[in-house]
Amino acid sequence: MRAGPPPLPPSYRGYVSPLAKKAFTSRAIVLAALYIAVQFLVPFLVSAGSVFRTFFVQGMNMSFLDPASAVFHQGKLWFLQSKAVLLLPEEPDSTTQLVSLLFEEENPSLQVEAITDVNPFGIQLVPTEEKFFLVDYDQIGTFQEGVVTWASLEETICLDSKPFLLENELHGIKDSNEGQILLRFNGNAWEERARLFLLPPGVEATPLRKEFIQNLQIVNHKNMPHCFARIKEKLYHRLGLPQADEAFNLEDWTLIGPVGKVWKASASEMDIAAFDLGSPSQPTTQVRAYRRNGQTWKPFFSKNLGLTVECTVVGGEGEAFYLVTRGVSNACTIQKLQDGEALKKRHLEAQNTMFRPELMGAMLLPQCALAFLPILVLPFLNLWMKRYRVTKHCLRNETLQYASLLRRGPAKAIDLIFVGTPMALTQLRWIKDLSNMDSLFQLSSHAFQNGLYVFLSLLWAAAMLAVLGAMEGKTGYSLGKYLLGIRVVAETHELCGIKRGILRNMLFLGDAFFFGGVGLFFVAFTENWQRLGDLVVKTIVVAPGSTTGTTS
Repeated sequence: MRAGPPPLPPSYRGYVSPLAKKAFTSRAIVLAALYIAVQFLVPFLVSAGSVFRTFFVQGMNMSFLDPASAVFHQGKLWFLQSKAVLLLPEEPDSTTQLVSLLFEEENPSLQVEAITDVNPFGIQLVPTEEKFFLVDYDQIGTFQEGVVTWASLEETICLDSKPFLLENELHGIKDSNEGQILLRFNGNAWEERARLFLLPPGVEATPLRKEFIQNLQIVNHKNMPHCFARIKEKLYHRLGLPQADEAFNLEDWTLIGPVGKVWKASASEMDIAAFDLGSPSQPTTQVRAYRRNGQTWKPFFSKNLGLTVECTVVGGEGEAFYLVTRGVSNACTIQKLQDGEALKKRHLEAQNTMFRPELMGAMLLPQCALAFLPILVLPFLNLWMKRYRVTKHCLRNETLQYASLLRRGPAKAIDLIFVGTPMALTQLRWIKDLSNMDSLFQLSSHAFQNGLYVFLSLLWAAAMLAVLGAMEGKTGYSLGKYLLGIRVVAETHELCGIKRGILRNMLFLGDAFFFGGVGLFFVAFTENWQRLGDLVVKTIVVAPGSTTGTTS
């Protein structure tokens, strides 16, 4: 009897011949390298191309409001708005606009009142009956009849609280080692009007006095100055300006309540209030407001605003106040407060900022598109495996046909509909949030809620993987495998059992890396067409039916 061909060495098992192994591995390795490269290069190239097009081709038009400049005057909210055009490598072209907003309109729009060329940050608006003052550290502008006229100051000065009108004259406060200095603008320069809380000769400054010196705001309400001071994390109030020779006594002040490092006193037409705006170290802005009630102060409003970059308060008509916040994307939100409630809200988008939704979307969409990359790889691997690989598993006189990738892939996709739907919905929610930078940073302020969504999604995925694994261990089929006509068996051609079926499916979490690329290439390179879970529990995926014959 003529002898058959000699058996292949162990290193060539799973291939029809040594040349077949060489041909298959060379093609599959190149395909795997391309698969991994695309996973990293496509998002990078798309994002880099979007950034290059934005900064070097189209140019970036940026405009956003400065909440710190906000004032209420003649029924409108007034702001300074910065506008800039950035087209690299040229220098940015920037301007500043004085804009107004009629808050009560349903869809309010900003009206440009004047245009100037100064940096808006740090400039304070102070309205009078006839004109606006624009107060900077080295110059003062006057807005009248649609024109801003700037005058340089004789010396630069840093005001330590918002300037205010007193007796129809512009005033400001400057800190010194001896105390606060009340300044008055005479039309050309700041001049000293009074020295407040000066220490008597020979008296050393106590820690209380030192802290007090650095925390003082004066608000004019109905032509009466109100002094506010933060001392040891508590806010105090007194009516009227102290005299220069007056000894400092905390008993002359009324306790308002605890406040953080950021706070603001403001006066509306009929009311005066103090607002605790939290601390820079806090992840979110918790606003608390106090209102004067006779000789005492009582809380009347509290709300968590989430993550904000800047927050301020503006007194309005009647007893209304306006809470103005700026988010990470430079978009501003304005809320009208009255009778302890937030009655209305207006949202003003920052136009075409650096963090535009379309730019964020361009960075995110490639990641989503890569989920379809295995669909492009499957036909090539499936063709090469049929041509160069042994397609049957032989045990004694029984031969089972390995399930092709074109069946295994869709079967797994059907199962993942049940496993991954909650996680996919969570991802879609994140993608929607990530299209706006404010929402992106809100993720940190809503950490518990987002964490709960992820935890429940993972819990559901684990439960469904266990259920499907139990079905495969008991019957050989999951829903997807049943519809595609394939099944899971042990290497002994028997059912693997519930425990091994569950463990096999739980290990899919490792196969799922790179959008299923790990499991895909494990199947391509292993002798028995096994992914990671199959290798651990010693199972194979086969097409239905068996034949009896001689194994070679």
